[in-house]
Amino acid sequence: ADLIALYGIDAVHTNTIVPREPLLAARRAGIPAVVHAREIPHDDPDLCEWLGASAEDLVASVLAEADHVIANSLATAASYPLVGATSVAPNVVDVRRFPLPTGDDGRLRDGPVRVGLVGSGHEKKGRREFFELARRMLSRVDCEFVLVGPTLEQAAVWQATEDVPANVRFAGYAPGPVAAMEGLDIV
Repeated sequence: ADLIALYGIDAVHTNTIVPREPLLAARRAGIPAVVHAREIPHDDPDLCEWLGASAEDLVASVLAEADHVIANSLATAASYPLVGATSVAPNVVDVRRFPLPTGDDGRLRDGPVRVGLVGSGHEKKGRREFFELARRMLSRVDCEFVLVGPTLEQAAVWQATEDVPANVRFAGYAPGPVAAMEGLDIV
């Protein structure tokens, strides 16, 4: 609330349903609160458990604290029925920012096809399925699997506690989408 007053903030936008404090501060300051919802609590028991709330309670808190909801899909928008105050802005990619990896001659680069998973590496994001796909492709020397996002410390834990195939490489954190995907052929 102090930062809102200090900088003359006109509206607060949260990029997920998780942080409530900015929305409460916006309410206190009398400015609009916008939530960019990407979560569907009714389909995400892990999120509900992590936040210690039922799906109904999470949805109710968003509806009570937000003046407007921006959802990343129609399915997400249906979870937050804020009549007249819900918009859909799908996740999109400008493919021109991600050119095909080519050599100086314009041909696709040599080497193995690099299949990537970009993100936190959380189990619900498909880490185990990614490892299973890599495992099924172990005999293919023309494929490499790259996990971008998790810290190298987290990667070390997974390597010690899970059956991580030898064709999986942990690339660590990337500062943005282009950096995360520029060395990958398939994401």
